Amino acid sequence: MSAPVLEPVLDDQRLAAFGEELGDAGFAAQHLQRYRRMLPERVCAVVARLAERRLDPAMDRVLSLRTSSELVGACELAVLAGRIEQQLADGAWVEAEETGHRLGAAADRLACRLATAC
Repeated sequence: MSAPVLEPVLDDQRLAAFGEELGDAGFAAQHLQRYRRMLPERVCAVVARLAERRLDPAMDRVLSLRTSSELVGACELAVLAGRIEQQLADGAWVEAEETGHRLGAAADRLACRLATAC
C-alpha cells in the first residue's frame, strides 16, 4: 500500500497566484467553484477507468484531475493523481486502484476545507 499523503489539502497561495497570473482574482474564484462542482464526477471517472484497466482512458482522466488540481492548489488530490499516473506508467494496476480509492476521501477533505466548516 502507498505511503500516506502529507501534502496540504489546499494551498491558498497557489490559488491567489493563479488569480494574479490571470489578472482576475474573481475568475480564479469562479474556476475554483467550477472545479469543486465537477470534482465528484472527475473522481468517479478516474476510479471507473481504473476498474476497466484500459490505459489510455485511465491516464486521460487522471491527467485531467492532476492538472486541474494543481491549478487551483488542491495539493493532496494533485499528489494522489500524480501517484496514480506513475503507477499506471509502471503497469501497477492494483496499486493504482488502491490509490484511486483514496481520492474520494481526499475530495471530501477538500470540500470541507473549502466550506471552512471543518
